[in-house]
Amino acid sequence: MQLGDLFSPTNRSRTQAARERFARFELLRSAVQFLAALCFLAGSVIAVLRAPHDISSWLYISGSVLFCSVPAVRLWSEVALYRMGHTDTLAERGVELSPAELARRRERQRKRQADPPS
Repeated sequence: MQLGDLFSPTNRSRTQAARERFARFELLRSAVQFLAALCFLAGSVIAVLRAPHDISSWLYISGSVLFCSVPAVRLWSEVALYRMGHTDTLAERGVELSPAELARRRERQRKRQADPPS
């Protein structure tokens, strides 16, 4: 394996164990983002408590709630995917694929659906 292969996006789907490992890493990454957003939201609430009549404080807390909702929704969907056993889908999240690679994967998926294993 060459150094350039170490960070290849295809490493996520080489084996079932790799897909499951990367699925767990995606869950962990989303959980950390969610915790960071909660810390940001807590800081916003404290700022509003100090100056409740200042419009900037309310805008700050509104932005914090929205900032917190993005990782919350992502974490929720990833936990649901993980519980349903869709580790392939979860492992591929966050990977930017070239149009050619995306087309190859869609073709493989169509073939798998057309010829289910017996």
